[in-house]
Amino acid sequence: YMWKEVSYVDLKKIERVQNIYRYLGLSPLLYTLFSINDSRIFKETVLLSLAYMYGGNTEVQRDFYENFKNDDENKVIIKIREKLEGYWNTFKKRETKRVDILYNTAHKTLFDYFAGKKSDKDVDFGELQLAVSGMNLDPRTVQLAERENDNEQFLLLLTFLQCLCEKQFSLMQNF
Repeated sequence: YMWKEVSYVDLKKIERVQNIYRYLGLSPLLYTLFSINDSRIFKETVLLSLAYMYGGNTEVQRDFYENFKNDDENKVIIKIREKLEGYWNTFKKRETKRVDILYNTAHKTLFDYFAGKKSDKDVDFGELQLAVSGMNLDPRTVQLAERENDNEQFLLLLTFLQCLCEKQFSLMQNF
């Protein structure tokens, strides 16, 4: 979840800025923003929350914990669950289709290659590798799953949940 290697001194500077924002009331504002029904606001709230908790700021984690605990209707937790379910279902659907296409194309390429071979001695592994690497695939099919917008949202939300528990924040881990 770290953006890059950050020195101890820089982490302390980041923590001071996080604590200033905390003092100014960012924690309750973020919790309120999470409950707004707008996917763009939700994404930006997750991104801001990740920066706000960067490095495992336990005071910020505690604020989120208290907000979750005091939300009798579990509005934000339900919304996070719904988003996770939606992102997961989209991920499964797309990945199933993508893997099927990759498998079937590779399968066909291999069968086509081996169709003209009479024995193992006829197999040229360099030629076989060239045949496989030259498969005609739509670039979107070979694109990494993380690059899909919904999958990016899914990973961001999982990272947010991870950040809530950084530095073994047991209150949140046991919530």
